[in-house]
Amino acid sequence: MKRYTTNEAADKLEIHRVTLQRWIAAKRIPAPEVQNIGGGLFRLWTEQDIARAKKAIERGKAKP
Repeated sequence: MKRYTTNEAADKLEIHRVTLQRWIAAKRIPAPEVQNIGGGLFRLWTEQDIARAKKAIERGKAKP
């Protein structure tokens, strides 16, 4: 299963990475859990995670 970084997920959602991060922080977008990988903290997105985020955007839940 392919995994995407938050930057790649933002590209697929056609929004800026910072916008995606703000919406995650505001709990407007469902996001995968943060994982500790090699001492760094990352969110790794699946196609399903991206589809859920896209639905939230389409429903207007994630409007600025």
